[in-house]
Amino acid sequence: MVQENKNFATAQAKSIRVSSRKLNLVAAFIEI
Repeated sequence: MVQENKNFATAQAKSIRVSSRKLNLVAAFIEI
């Protein structure tokens, strides 16, 4: 159970990182 929670938290963190990277790309595109 604990292991599953850790994996879920890691997946959440990765998806958050990816979406923030996408937001940064969009922001950079708008600034140009």
